[in-house]
Amino acid sequence: MDGVTTSRLARVICAVRLGNVRKRTGLCFPVTSDRYRQAKWETDDNKDADAMYFLLVRYAQPSARARGRGPHHRPLCPGVLKNTHCLWEWAKRSKTYRRGCLRGRSWDRNKHFFGDSVESQNCRKDMESLAWYDLIQVSEIKNHTNVQLDPDIQNHFLQSIMWW
Repeated sequence: MDGVTTSRLARVICAVRLGNVRKRTGLCFPVTSDRYRQAKWETDDNKDADAMYFLLVRYAQPSARARGRGPHHRPLCPGVLKNTHCLWEWAKRSKTYRRGCLRGRSWDRNKHFFGDSVESQNCRKDMESLAWYDLIQVSEIKNHTNVQLDPDIQNHFLQSIMWW
């Protein structure tokens, strides 16, 4: 699908600042064009400070229950909402993916962050084990949207859309 504009939805979890990038990594980012410089350092102040900023995001994907695609390849809701709403669900990694922090000693040390009871901890562990997280640069965010949990389908989100 080269050249097709596609929507991607992600929830921002937190921001991360990496300092002393050149010093710690030994990397030198050549400035071959203004666009390349902006993609790495984003600003001259960041370059001078030897710092990069990233956002930790959790990706959503078009729901398997969506019926067709709208403008920008957005997943249309089934039924009467198809002309006004998109339907998303949390993106998942393959079933063979294993997140190290949810296993063994790492899990034993940190499971108290995931709830007050063993039941709630295990429930959250199951929900997070295949979740798709990524670090992206702040400049990669082009737009924002508001979504609402779908009251009828667990872990699904409704996005209200005005087609122009």
